Amino acid sequence: MDNVNTHCCAYKIINLKMKKKSTTYTLIFSILIALQSCCSKENLVDMDYANFNFINKSTGKNLFSNTENNINKDSIFISYIDTSTFQKLIINSNPSDSILTIDFNRVNTVFIKFSDNDIDTFKVNYETISSKTKTGPCKLSATIIKSIQYNNGFLNTTNLQRTINIYK
Repeated sequence: MDNVNTHCCAYKIINLKMKKKSTTYTLIFSILIALQSCCSKENLVDMDYANFNFINKSTGKNLFSNTENNINKDSIFISYIDTSTFQKLIINSNPSDSILTIDFNRVNTVFIKFSDNDIDTFKVNYETISSKTKTGPCKLSATIIKSIQYNNGFLNTTNLQRTINIYK
């Protein structure tokens, strides 16, 4: 009988330990789910693109307007690697719009090709910003443009919500 009691007590102890572990795992899992749902309700948005208006230095007119001697937006290429590997720039705006949106894809040096003899350089610096959620436990972060150089001249990037004029 003693052997049966010992076996029964050992079973109860093991059962209690398993219940404690199960409860602990359930609690940890619940906390992780709660934190995830808290974090997923808010976010910071990466800002690694900018809108540009390319203006002819001598005439003051937009280079993409539908007049003579202007650049066709469909013939603009971009490279995130070097000056020999280009891809067609995807135009996200209305074709009649004169604004060109360039997504820098978090690359520091980007080349834009208007024609075979006209390749310009953007140098982009980024910074990571972070914030806590309104409820506090989650930390949010995003990458944003800190500065842009166009052909070695700094552009005003204080408000990237606005279009940046480039005189070419």
